[in-house]
Amino acid sequence: MIDGKRARSGRAAALESRLVKKFAEVVDMESERR
Repeated sequence: MIDGKRARSGRAAALESRLVKKFAEVVDMESERR
């Protein structure tokens, strides 16, 4: 049960880090355009 929970949180963390990276790239493009 705990392992499944940890795996789910790990997957969520990976997805979150990917979203953060993509968001950072978008912010960089926006700042470069200015």
